[in-house]
Amino acid sequence: MYISMKIVVIYKSKTGFTKKYAEWISKELSADIFDAANVNINMLAKYDTIIYGGSLYAVGIIGINLITKNFNKLRNKKIVVFATGASPSRDEVITEVRNKNFTTDQQKSIKFFYLRGGFNYSKLNIFDKFLMTLLKWKIKNKKQEDLSSDEIGMLSIYDKPVDYTNKKNIENIITYINS
Repeated sequence: MYISMKIVVIYKSKTGFTKKYAEWISKELSADIFDAANVNINMLAKYDTIIYGGSLYAVGIIGINLITKNFNKLRNKKIVVFATGASPSRDEVITEVRNKNFTTDQQKSIKFFYLRGGFNYSKLNIFDKFLMTLLKWKIKNKKQEDLSSDEIGMLSIYDKPVDYTNKKNIENIITYINS
């Protein structure tokens, strides 16, 4: 007998990269999809699997408190969280993001994925533009030999939008959900 799983994809996206991944995942899994602004915890009761996507903001996943603050109510569900950022995927960064956003207990139940997104300064709100400008100045004031590869990369994409999204990147999430 086949039992169908009720799946929802929720996302919070500032510049569209997370939304793009959420839409691909939703389509691939025939899942409902909602912007996090339109979701409350009671809506999630009818779902067996909850997939949350948010962009990274100083290693914090935006909007993740929807999942973490309500973790005890969601504990009996399959929970997947993905975060998007402009940087290439690296184990130490993934560990840092996981440790900053989830308790040890939550890490046992929440499957986390990092998907490379992109950067588009023009789509940021005024406050984020201000913060990014401060960061750019801070990076530019360093000596060239003291710059990290991430800082060099950030300076190179600052003035021209970059999109590293790739539909292939969702394959591990789809495989995990279907397992």
